[in-house]
Amino acid sequence: MYHSEFWNSFAPGRVSVVRGQVLSPQGLGIIGIRVSVDRDSRFGFTLTRAGGWFDVMVNGGEAVTLQFQRSPFKPQTKTLYVPWNQIVSLSPIIMTLNEEMDSYKEPTLDSNGLFEQNSYNITPCIDHKENPQIVSTWLPEKIGGMPGKSVIFAETQLLQESIGIPGSNLNLIYRSSWATGYYSYLIIHLTQSDISPQLKVVHISVEIEGSIYNHKLEADPNLKYTFTWDKRNVYKQKVYGIANAKVSIGYEYKSCNQIIWEVQMAVLQGFDVDISDIGGWSLDVHHHYNFHEGILQKGDGSILYFKHQYPHTLHVVTGTGMQRPLNCKDCNGLTKDTRLLLPIALACGPDGSLYVGDFNLIRKLTPEGSVFTVLQLRCVFRK
Repeated sequence: MYHSEFWNSFAPGRVSVVRGQVLSPQGLGIIGIRVSVDRDSRFGFTLTRAGGWFDVMVNGGEAVTLQFQRSPFKPQTKTLYVPWNQIVSLSPIIMTLNEEMDSYKEPTLDSNGLFEQNSYNITPCIDHKENPQIVSTWLPEKIGGMPGKSVIFAETQLLQESIGIPGSNLNLIYRSSWATGYYSYLIIHLTQSDISPQLKVVHISVEIEGSIYNHKLEADPNLKYTFTWDKRNVYKQKVYGIANAKVSIGYEYKSCNQIIWEVQMAVLQGFDVDISDIGGWSLDVHHHYNFHEGILQKGDGSILYFKHQYPHTLHVVTGTGMQRPLNCKDCNGLTKDTRLLLPIALACGPDGSLYVGDFNLIRKLTPEGSVFTVLQLRCVFRK
């Protein structure tokens, strides 16, 4: 299939989206600003739409510099690190008509009425003493399991039902988190019992999967806020596995010239995969592995997060670092002493054996630690 130079510029395993908004100094969205990857025309460009919003596709895993330009505004660039396969939200870009910007800039408001979080504090705020606490309901080590029993997990308000199938050792499992309308949530403790009389407003901004949720609350002692997430990204697509949320909490005091921001990260649970899909129920022996996120979802409701719960380790299965000859007459033996020529393929067998395509040989590595040649292919060299 023919692919254009534009699409060939992107690596499918790394593609991410940078999303943001371009504003005027008065906080109004600007339409028609050209947004592109700086000094690299291969990735194309986009124009800001209504409200000044834009979405641009980039290769993740590296720092990306975006350029914003349109006459008569002064061109601007913004550099940020973009992870693989993520929707990254950019802070608002403020365009200016002036050739030179003043060294001092008054804090400006974004489109949601919040002060820019990257503005520096002119003077310290002596009245600020709040220390917000975020409680996540993502508890992977405590949720799931126990087939044959009906359990309520109080931390996540989750009900798990289990029904045994007569004449077998199988169980049907149902979890309320699989039902439509079950949301993930964060509990955010905003203020203490003794708050400053100068504190008047608490701002909350939650950024997750490209969506930004802003809220504003009147200051009170022991103020608590519950954030619920529908487990979808900004494009209304389902998010499977887990998602990282950036929670920004701003404290607005009468005695301070700008909002004091506290920023924390939290983890929220996305959708579970429908494994068996038996009328909303699942068999406890059916499992699903999400290799993109390193998540093993078991049929009994338990989930193993290999990326987060277990350390990343590598073990040498075979190979000494030296090459074997092309015509290997004595290639059988112990896996720890095996030499390879050019391994290009790998497969596993039902008994736990590994099959290695080593150039002209197909070799079997047994669970007992031995290796032998299954098939030798003929090599033909042409001049």
